[in-house]
Amino acid sequence: AVIIQANFRRYYTMLGFIFTLSDIIMCQTVIRRFFALQHASKLRSVKDSNAAMLIQKNFRRHRAMVDFSCQVMDVILCQATVRRFLALNYAATLSYARDTKAALMIQKNYRRHRA
Repeated sequence: AVIIQANFRRYYTMLGFIFTLSDIIMCQTVIRRFFALQHASKLRSVKDSNAAMLIQKNFRRHRAMVDFSCQVMDVILCQATVRRFLALNYAATLSYARDTKAALMIQKNYRRHRA
C-alpha cells in the first residue's frame, strides 16, 4: 500500500508539474508575441533608407533578442530550482509523516502484545 501511495503521489505531483509548466510556457508565448508585435510595428513605422542606420538597428534588435533569450533561460532555470526545492520539501514532509506513522504502529502493536 505504501508503494502504491508513493507512486500515486509521484504521479500526481508530476502531473501538476506538467500542467504548471505548460501554463508558464503559454504565458511566455503570449508575452513574447506581444513584444514581437510591438517591435514589428515600431520597425514598420520607421522608413529610413540609410544603410548604416538599418544595419545598426538590426544589430541592436538581434542583440536585444539574444539578451531576452538569456533572461528567459535564467527565469526558467530559477523556476526549475524553486520547483525542485518545493518538491524535495514536500517529499521530506511525506517521508517524515510516513515514518512517524510506522513508529506509532509498531509501538501500538508492541504494547498490545505485552498487555
